[in-house]
Amino acid sequence: MAGSLESMDCLVSVSERPLGSGLVFNIEGNGAELFRSSVTGTVNQALALFNVRDVEVCIRDQGALEPVLSARLETALIRYLAAADEREP
Repeated sequence: MAGSLESMDCLVSVSERPLGSGLVFNIEGNGAELFRSSVTGTVNQALALFNVRDVEVCIRDQGALEPVLSARLETALIRYLAAADEREP
């Protein structure tokens, strides 16, 4: 997880899904439907950059600008990958 539910921020969580199950993406909050395509693009770019598949990404938006969303998403992915490394034998 990364971020908060404060105004002009967002809370991003990334969780593991079974191998081969693909991406599940949920967004809720202020402007979720209005900015869904833009946020989806940002999520897909970040997942490609980190070579992450088979995850669930949940975003609770409180009016975050794109740079804030990108930073929160990047932090959540780094934390997700670090936790995955700790789980591997």
